[in-house]
Amino acid sequence: MSLVDSRDTPVVTETPWERLRRLIDLRRSRLDLTLAGINAVGGPSPKWVHKLTTMSGTPTPRMRASLHDLDRALQWPDGTSWSLVADDRSSWSEVVLQDEEQSLLEVRDEADHFGWLIAARLRALPEHERHDKMRQLLHVLDMEPK
Repeated sequence: MSLVDSRDTPVVTETPWERLRRLIDLRRSRLDLTLAGINAVGGPSPKWVHKLTTMSGTPTPRMRASLHDLDRALQWPDGTSWSLVADDRSSWSEVVLQDEEQSLLEVRDEADHFGWLIAARLRALPEHERHDKMRQLLHVLDMEPK
């Protein structure tokens, strides 16, 4: 969140990590995902996501995989989370920051979201379970391959 001082200059009041956590919470709400739900569709653990507001500085290479998984779970382009915490946005105007946030919070239509949710949950399963679940799903949908 940022405030504007008397000179109309943005004053940033949250760290990049805090901003990422806030955007995660807003996106989760729009996708109707709990923290456990993020993990269930292949994202990082609830404990890892919870720690984001206490992190500081540039992300380490060890964090790249978790941030990648977070992007996938939240349906963000790959590299979004990394960019949010690694790239300097201090010179960005308030309007540009708000536009970025709005684009990250938009949700596709319900049918696309439902399909994504099923696909994400299937991807999160171990491979041997994934194939069984896919067969079961095709059976329920009466779409079994001939």
